[in-house]
Amino acid sequence: MKASSGKPSILLIQPIKKRESHGFTLLEVSVALGVIGILFAIATPAWSSLLNKQRLNTARNEAFQAMRTAQHKAKLQHVDWQVSFREVNGLVQWAIHPDSTLPSTSLWHSLDSNVRIDQGTTLYFDGTNNIYRLRFTHLGRVSGQLGRITFSSKTDSQTKRCVIVSTLLGTMREGEKSAGENSDKLCN
Repeated sequence: MKASSGKPSILLIQPIKKRESHGFTLLEVSVALGVIGILFAIATPAWSSLLNKQRLNTARNEAFQAMRTAQHKAKLQHVDWQVSFREVNGLVQWAIHPDSTLPSTSLWHSLDSNVRIDQGTTLYFDGTNNIYRLRFTHLGRVSGQLGRITFSSKTDSQTKRCVIVSTLLGTMREGEKSAGENSDKLCN
């Protein structure tokens, strides 16, 4: 032992160097990506279903407005008017025109490309011109067959939206059938 000089000895302790870390470890990134992937896998079918329902609702609303417009024009002009629906090259189209004429190509309006006319459609089908039609008299009443135009998605045939013409006076209402409902049930 050495003799001390009278001054207290100070033992210097050097701090342990901290390892500086910037960013995330590979494990943390992998876990985060895994969680995001799982959430995405859960959300995708719900998002797809929501988009299909929105497309069908839009198609139904357009069809309803087209029918109302044809009915209004018939009353306003005192001439029979017709709304026609057809499916051409995978696209559903509609047109409003006087009953006495066939619509020209420029009169047809297309619905969303993922929408199709469903087999549940009961409007009069004109096989010669390949169109479903609904006619209104000059009084705005239905001329001929009552029925419904039903739309379904090309990817989900169980979810349906429709416009129903239920009385000769031209009363119309919108209907629907969801995928979870009884498969025998029509769009109501």
